Amino acid sequence: MKKSLVYVTNVSFLDTDLQIVNELNKRYLLIFVVLIPFVNVNLKEEEIKQFCLSNSINLKIYRFTYRASDPRNILKIFSLLSYVKKKNANVNYFTTSNIIYFNLLLPFYINRKRLILAIHDVVNHFGVSKSRDIIDSFRNTLFINFHFFSNSQAQVFKKKFPKKKYFIAPLALKDFGPLPVVEKDNTKTNLLFFGSIRDNKGLEYLLNAVKLIDKESAKFKVTIVGNSKNFAKYSALIEDKDLFDLNIRWISNDEIPLFFANADFLVLPYKDITQSGPLLISYNYNVPVIASKLPGFEEYIIHGKTGFLFTPLDSKDLAEKLEFAINLKENERLIIRNNLRQYVMNNISLSKIVEKYAIYFDKMCNVKI
Repeated sequence: MKKSLVYVTNVSFLDTDLQIVNELNKRYLLIFVVLIPFVNVNLKEEEIKQFCLSNSINLKIYRFTYRASDPRNILKIFSLLSYVKKKNANVNYFTTSNIIYFNLLLPFYINRKRLILAIHDVVNHFGVSKSRDIIDSFRNTLFINFHFFSNSQAQVFKKKFPKKKYFIAPLALKDFGPLPVVEKDNTKTNLLFFGSIRDNKGLEYLLNAVKLIDKESAKFKVTIVGNSKNFAKYSALIEDKDLFDLNIRWISNDEIPLFFANADFLVLPYKDITQSGPLLISYNYNVPVIASKLPGFEEYIIHGKTGFLFTPLDSKDLAEKLEFAINLKENERLIIRNNLRQYVMNNISLSKIVEKYAIYFDKMCNVKI
């Protein structure tokens, strides 16, 4: 007989969670609970409903009408947790929520031996308030079982909480539809920077690296795609505007494949990293990545074989790696792309990821309460 599973997640994680839930639904009696916050720029409610209907997934949606920090959210949270508690599932899986009171109340409502908390960021990114660290520490002390999406984050957590239980399963590849057929300019290498432009993304190192590249021997352009609250400070670093294609705005999901169809390499000059959504999009479309040599990237990039790593916060080293990549011959690029395709099949295919979930879930089903 199938075991029961309640899977609770935030709408912002659905670009990967939908694939996981669809597979888990075949193994468990699953109830899929989606939290839609006050501001939702991700999947629309009708899209979620249609996906679940098409795949026979039991869906429950909770919409929050107040901002994350608003105490009026508590009544909705009580309703949600009461609903989950009544289901009395063998396993309850929750992703961390940006609705502050949610994670604080959760351990007091659901039996913690039947509860898994998925944590994306053990160490918060640059710019996150210290109060968030305090709340996270309290949360981590209360919970027993955790899911981490990278080994590097799990190891950081283990040092702080050595007696906690956890499993590691990476994020699924992010697929936004088939690549369109495009007429690429093969005389130029297209270097793509993609994603929300925040301080921790290190875009300034890419812009400064471009200044150091030999423009005579290296034919390239840099495509920058993403929304930014303060792009002026980055714009001031651009000397030769003809080298850049700027798309500084919110990008809809249906636009994403076109940018990756035109890209030869994705460049991620991050200052810190837990998991990278843009990397998983790039891997889905078989586009090699040039990234900072940080633990979160070293897990995914085999330097010189599937992509390239450079010294973090070092524009000179990044410029050298970019120039090397730009000057690769087509047969050399083909080898890297083939290596990358094989790496994805062997390590982050959907079936392998779901199996990691199932092994841990099945083990929890046998735990005595």
